Amino acid sequence: MSFESIMFAIALAVAHRAKKCMTMCFVNVAACYADIVFVIDNSGSIRDNNPPGVDNWRLILDFVKSIIEVFTVGQGATRVAVVDFGTVFF
Repeated sequence: MSFESIMFAIALAVAHRAKKCMTMCFVNVAACYADIVFVIDNSGSIRDNNPPGVDNWRLILDFVKSIIEVFTVGQGATRVAVVDFGTVFF
């Protein structure tokens, strides 16, 4: 399964999360509210093992941004959280 296929499957799962407006989600995802949490791997396996011409970290950030842009984010609307993990903790 390609990276793009996995990301598309995740995007579909996010769109289906808003149960109150399931029908509206297919027409206007921005009208649906959800609580979305992204768990992002920031370890060396992501940052240090890029294929030639590819920045895995940038791909992950672009994917997260593309999902967030679809929703109306704010208090009383869709809420977004990010959990970042890697090889060093604080």
